[in-house]
Amino acid sequence: MHYSLTHADELVAAGGLAAVFSAGDDQETDITTDGGQFKTLSAQYLARPAALP
Repeated sequence: MHYSLTHADELVAAGGLAAVFSAGDDQETDITTDGGQFKTLSAQYLARPAALP
């Protein structure tokens, strides 16, 4: 998630269009246990999103 939200321009250049994030397995970190990382990074991305071709 960290890489996807901080290098979105690289993912778009490689042909990426979207990314989906979810809690997944019970043992994985989720939005309530990640120390605010998803909230912070997604807000930074939304303030300056990657341009699509």
